[in-house]
Amino acid sequence: MLSIIAFILDGYGFQLGDTIAISSSLLAFMGLIYTNYKNDLMVRKQVEKADERLQIQLKTEVDNLTVELSNQDERLKKRA
Repeated sequence: MLSIIAFILDGYGFQLGDTIAISSSLLAFMGLIYTNYKNDLMVRKQVEKADERLQIQLKTEVDNLTVELSNQDERLKKRA
């Protein structure tokens, strides 16, 4: 791909140094875009895993509170 860009730039009359500089900048920019994409995917996976853990914790707490509420109801019925 870089050779195609170099060929096009050379065709427009750019000097070799300019062509190398532009190609290097383009390569760095493409690397930055790719790195950003990979980081975004990693963050999304981490958020999904965290959401799963929070859902499990929430379900556990709801179950615990349901049992505790049931126990409190039984104690109130015994007092009444």
